[in-house]
Amino acid sequence: TAALDEATKRAVVPNFPYTPPPAQDKVDFCDKAALRQVISAFSGGDFGEFLFNRVKGLSYQTAKEAAERLKEGGILSAGVSAKNPTSGSFLDTTEGTKPNNPGGISAAAAERITDALTAFLSPEKISPCTLTVNGKPTDFFLFPYKTLAGEYKFYPDLLSAENAFYTEKERRAMTEERKNRLISAVKQHETKLKRRLSIILTKEKDCADADEIR
Repeated sequence: TAALDEATKRAVVPNFPYTPPPAQDKVDFCDKAALRQVISAFSGGDFGEFLFNRVKGLSYQTAKEAAERLKEGGILSAGVSAKNPTSGSFLDTTEGTKPNNPGGISAAAAERITDALTAFLSPEKISPCTLTVNGKPTDFFLFPYKTLAGEYKFYPDLLSAENAFYTEKERRAMTEERKNRLISAVKQHETKLKRRLSIILTKEKDCADADEIR
């Protein structure tokens, strides 16, 4: 069993001191120096997952989108791949890796990647939108994601996009609930009709047997 001090360390109950959870082992996306230092430690693999696990403020999908755009822009080579994480160089070869650390990124390359990531979410590129896939609202974004296919609809600001997304999502949920209630009612009625039909058929058979006996 856990010791008393361990069991009550973060207990949210009256008369017990509360200790906030430990800080995440992630750097702030807005702290360029810290971000550059984290990026310089990247040693290959899926760069999107690396960003998600090491940088605060990025959702998994946003981190994947950022990695994809860096690759498209030539800042990262195609070697950064979840399917083949160890093959090829994960950097633009014009920058190279650290001479004393083949698994790390050079300062110049880390600087380029950091600048590109910062520009990725720059205000000039913001174009609030919602994404619909197969007629279903999926999410809302600051701008369209190349890694997510579907129908994008644009709005003047993020609040409008958020409102439109949740309004449509709620409308569809209510429609689905009504449809399910109607289907349930029809099935119940169908079950009753089948039961009545079975009783009628049984009585009809009994009556036919009675005529033969007589």
